[in-house]
Amino acid sequence: LAKPKSIDKSDTSELTDPSIVIEEIKQKLSSTNHDVSNGEKTRNAVRSTTNGNANGNGNDKPVILTDKDILERKAAQLQVQENYIKNVVAKYLAVSLQDVDALKDGVLLCQLLNVMRKNTIRMVHVPQGGEPLSTLKASRNLGGFISFAQLQFGRESISLPDLQAGSVPVIYELLKRLTAKFPLSSDA
Repeated sequence: LAKPKSIDKSDTSELTDPSIVIEEIKQKLSSTNHDVSNGEKTRNAVRSTTNGNANGNGNDKPVILTDKDILERKAAQLQVQENYIKNVVAKYLAVSLQDVDALKDGVLLCQLLNVMRKNTIRMVHVPQGGEPLSTLKASRNLGGFISFAQLQFGRESISLPDLQAGSVPVIYELLKRLTAKFPLSSDA
């Protein structure tokens, strides 16, 4: 692969051609090397070209992230999303959610919708006698949740398997959009 052209910050004519920037980013993300000093594998992933230096004095350096750094950032982001989901459930339903996996059967998701907008899901299947909900009934709950979300936001890629798996990013995005559209009223 040819070495990408470097962009002169004083020349804005090349900044309008996104293919140059995209090619540079692709090459930086695809190249890997080993840091000999600590033996840790690193990727030349540029997160910031200014490295916190916004005055443009030419001391800009790319930030190199290790695989460990990337995993830690993803884990931190996932934790933020889980906390948001737990806070929404606590705020709307007054339920302390210990684990996001409790949303997999769709019961709490349907109850959330019914608090956000009365009688949204008319039939919510709930576990009986301490037994977990059957796969069919859980799928029906989740299907009702998905149908409502699709009516509100269009036919996006909201899939039953994502919700059955308890995909935190998917649930987070859906709840974020739903709570923005249906905020909890002060009289509730």
